[in-house]
Amino acid sequence: MFSGGRDLHMEEEITKRSASDALENDSRFQLESWSQDSSKSRFAPEPSKAPQDGLGPLELVDEKSREANPFLARAASEAVNKPIYSLPRWASLPKPSPNLGCVSSFSNRYRQALSYAGIINSVDDTAYRNYYQVNMDELNKKMGSQAGLLKPISKAELKEGDLIQGSDPGTTRRHMGIVGSIENGSRMVYDNYGGLWRKEPLDHRFGSYKELNYYRAFLPKK
Repeated sequence: MFSGGRDLHMEEEITKRSASDALENDSRFQLESWSQDSSKSRFAPEPSKAPQDGLGPLELVDEKSREANPFLARAASEAVNKPIYSLPRWASLPKPSPNLGCVSSFSNRYRQALSYAGIINSVDDTAYRNYYQVNMDELNKKMGSQAGLLKPISKAELKEGDLIQGSDPGTTRRHMGIVGSIENGSRMVYDNYGGLWRKEPLDHRFGSYKELNYYRAFLPKK
C-alpha cells in the first residue's frame, strides 16, 4: 500500500511538472514570436507603394513626363487659320489687338493643352488662370520664374511643341510662337499673324529678330 501510494504521488508530481514545463515552453515561444514580429515591424523595409502625387490622368512623377509638348503640338495644329487671340470671358486683362495677340494666342493654346491633358475640365475652367497672360514678360514671370513651367532650352534641343520668343533689344518689337515639326527640311512654327493663327517656316517668321530664346513648357501638378 505504501509503495503504491508513493508511486501515485510521484505520478502526480510528474504530471504537474510536465504541465508546468509545457506552459513555460509555450510562454517562451510566444515571447520569441512577439520579439521577431516586433523586430520585423521596426527594421524590415515596408513594401513599396505606388506614387500618388495628384497628376490627374497622367499619374507621372518625373519632369519629362510632364512636358506639355504633345498637348501643345496638338492644340497648335488644330487651330491653323483661326482667330484665337481673343481673351476668355473670365480674363480681366487688356484686350490685345489682332496684330499684337501672339501671347494671348499662346495662352489660349496652353489652356487647350491643359484640357487635353486632363488638368482642367475645359478651356472655360478658371483653374490656373494666373498662367493666362497677354504680355510676354508677365508670361515668363508667371509660368517661368514663379511656377517653373517654362524652362530655357538650347536651339539644338528644340522639338515640336516647344516655344520660341524673338525680340530686338532696346525696342518693343517682340514675338512668340509654338514650334512645329520639320517639313521638307524646314522647321515650322505656329504663331499669330494679323489676327489669325498661322503655320509657316520658323526662319521666315523669326529670322529677322536679333535675339531668339527657346523654352519648354510643362504641365502643372494638380
